[in-house]
Amino acid sequence: MSAKNINVVIKKINWQKLEEEFQSLNSKLYPARKLGVEKLKNQRAKLASMATGLLLQDIVKNELGIKPENLVIGKGEYGKPYVEGHPEFNFNISHSGNMVAVAYGDSPVGIDVEGIRYRENDLKVAKRCFMPEECAFITDEEFGVDLEGISHSVEENLNDFSPSIFAILEDTVSAS
Repeated sequence: MSAKNINVVIKKINWQKLEEEFQSLNSKLYPARKLGVEKLKNQRAKLASMATGLLLQDIVKNELGIKPENLVIGKGEYGKPYVEGHPEFNFNISHSGNMVAVAYGDSPVGIDVEGIRYRENDLKVAKRCFMPEECAFITDEEFGVDLEGISHSVEENLNDFSPSIFAILEDTVSAS
């Protein structure tokens, strides 16, 4: 069995900077994403879609050497996205709230990020519904996942546009 290489990049979106540089950044998006952003009516949805596209195209450029203007994303039989001409490159994207994530590698991948809002009763409900071992991941301040044992690597700032568009959210997590 061959080793699988899966990478996950999670970034926090700088909404203000993205809004300020909207026109400039939108012109740098790969063609299909640019059209998709322009069709959206809600400005926040436009910004989130743009942020996701910028992150994806930067990863594809670094991993496959494909420039954004040449990037073509196809969809498989069940809607799974792929980079045309590169069946060995698997990826999935997600965004929620202030976060955007891309998982990619040499095996089929999926990712979903969801913003978590802390409410006062959450801990009480968790203690009533979960095993003590499961509650060990929960604190009064936040819900979290223990990433100990997963190798961490810090992602370089995105090269082709303002690095302040994204602020690195802790570390970029790479799992092999």
